[in-house]
Amino acid sequence: MEHPVLRGESYFDRTKLSLAVIEAKHGDRPVRMHSHDFIELVLFAQGTSQHTYAGKQYRLAPGDLVVIHPGEPHSYEHGRRARIFNCLFLPETIAPDLEYLRRVDGFFDLIVVEPFFRRETGLRDVLHLDQAERLRAQDLLREMMRELERKKPGYEAAARAMLVQLLVLAARAHAARREKRTDGESEVLAGKRTLIRDCIAYIEENYAEEIRLETLAGRSFLSPDHFSKVFKRLTKKTPVEFINSLRVDKAKHLLGTTSQTVTEIAFKTGFHDSNYFARQFKKITKMTPKQYRARALGGYF
Repeated sequence: MEHPVLRGESYFDRTKLSLAVIEAKHGDRPVRMHSHDFIELVLFAQGTSQHTYAGKQYRLAPGDLVVIHPGEPHSYEHGRRARIFNCLFLPETIAPDLEYLRRVDGFFDLIVVEPFFRRETGLRDVLHLDQAERLRAQDLLREMMRELERKKPGYEAAARAMLVQLLVLAARAHAARREKRTDGESEVLAGKRTLIRDCIAYIEENYAEEIRLETLAGRSFLSPDHFSKVFKRLTKKTPVEFINSLRVDKAKHLLGTTSQTVTEIAFKTGFHDSNYFARQFKKITKMTPKQYRARALGGYF
């Protein structure tokens, strides 16, 4: 079914910081099915609401925190005095801190792994912050809003630092809840989580090198055909699509922050054919590398 796709250009300031925070007071009004082209961190602050995701419905309450990835249709309805904080950002926004964030136990699961399993498990694993964590998260979100609205010198660094603090808070809470789990997560699901975590981590660390399907399958003790089927069922992408998407994300960062040529960036991000790189880049971003760089240097991204 057709639904609107919200674009980052409608929310992000024309600066080099793709970050926005919105305090949405839905009250009892529904929010129709929609998706977006940015990452959305949702903190439910007050009231209750029914969240529809992947064809299933879930009741959200104060303290619930959900990460919604680009292209994931969702909606809210049957709300009662609902108030939500929406923190919107692009992956590039946290790229400078990603190396450190990856070291936080829980970050990889919360931001990367858990969203891949929602069509299988729904929002069963939605993160619920306790009162102290929720109040701290709300303080960070409100301070981000003030920095982005006032735009005092250095606001970009201040707002991004608060986003990183928020992600660390959520990742630590996620890791703590995971350690306390007693619901007996099935061995099959646990094995799938380990599979996807290991493969994505390997791809993240080796994206600049040649990555063979046989290598990924071998790490999982599966045949290449079976591995490809499992990987696509869990991530909704083939291994090649996932690798290309990650490489394009890395290339976008270099296009916007360095003076390296398109060919140099292609080879630096694992594309050993500049023409293939250009085709994949346009397929994923809907623009050529040169067009993306022009927009990035023009201040949009």
